[in-house]
Amino acid sequence: MAMALLGRAGNMLTTLPEESDLIFVTTCTFLKDARRELLRRYDVLKRFGKRILFFGCAADQETATEIRGLKDVLFVGASCLNSLPDLIRRKEGLFSGKKDFLYSHPRVLSTFPHAYLKLSEGCSNFCSYCTIPFIRGRYRERSPDSVLREARQIADMGIREIVLVSHDLAGYTEMESLLKKIAGIKSDFWIRLLYLHPAHIKRSLLTLIKNEKKILPYFDIPVQHISDPVLARMRRKTTEKNIYALFERIKKEIPEAILRTTLLTGFPGETEKDFSKLIRFAGDLEFDYLGVFAYSREYPAAAASFPGQVSGKTKQERKKKLLRFQEKIVLKKNRRWLNKTVRTLALKKNRCRTWFQAPEIDGETAVEGRLLKPGNFYKLRITFARGYELAAE
Repeated sequence: MAMALLGRAGNMLTTLPEESDLIFVTTCTFLKDARRELLRRYDVLKRFGKRILFFGCAADQETATEIRGLKDVLFVGASCLNSLPDLIRRKEGLFSGKKDFLYSHPRVLSTFPHAYLKLSEGCSNFCSYCTIPFIRGRYRERSPDSVLREARQIADMGIREIVLVSHDLAGYTEMESLLKKIAGIKSDFWIRLLYLHPAHIKRSLLTLIKNEKKILPYFDIPVQHISDPVLARMRRKTTEKNIYALFERIKKEIPEAILRTTLLTGFPGETEKDFSKLIRFAGDLEFDYLGVFAYSREYPAAAASFPGQVSGKTKQERKKKLLRFQEKIVLKKNRRWLNKTVRTLALKKNRCRTWFQAPEIDGETAVEGRLLKPGNFYKLRITFARGYELAAE
């Protein structure tokens, strides 16, 4: 969006910092690790001697003081997007408006053959560990017409995978109706849904995914934990019983479903008994993909002030133990693809993604014995599967 607005205003875009007058950085400062990475990136970029603009969270997150203290940086929040063509004339400063921004702008696509399509902004769940409501504001939706119009534009550009995203995708009011309309666009593409809050998934959505061929049976459902006392302190609005029931329903109704989740270790008050439940849960469900994060104490989220803060060492040890446990599951599960023919999307002449690999997070598949045309679909046979490494021909 930002690139499209700047381009329309007569600015020339380049991917080479040495050729630029202004280095534009879209920022994420949600976690301490992300802020550390941004500081490292700043140290690299300032060597080019160019003006630097940090767009997004670095400007909108009031607690990101270590970032906001950088000199010779122009900070522009998402709510100031419309003013961006004028603001880039400035050398430095902080511009962050009211957190009620909701975009509906032209875009420059740089992720071919997939594209992300955002349905909403902000979040009103106020999970106790999360700062998204404070950075992005409360939940507000784009209109179905706005989303559908952009989906048609994306499809017309030759995009072969539309990835619907939101901080609370399953909470979108007219989700099923919108999905049917997007699926009705006359073009060959996949639809993938990322980030479905477990408390907001309706049975009607599962039925639609089961019956609509364009919508991939890929379920990205971050549950964060399974122990009821931890879930309650996290303010997740669900329970162990409901989480198990949801996944059992998915497996029963859509046997080919791919399951992805994220789990959080070391949340304040997490006991060894709680963590043992988390391990058992991972073993019971045998997720195809599992992300694990050690809890990060972030103000002004409520959990930052909770008693029973777990030591950094314990958080990391539990994270490593859970990931090692998951590695054994993946080694076993991915063998099921050996000698199976699956639909894939070509990324390069010798690289593709299968339908069960989400862009940027699930890896890619190496292709042997033939050359592919990027952006085309191919049915390929899986010839190698070890962990997350796949090869096909």
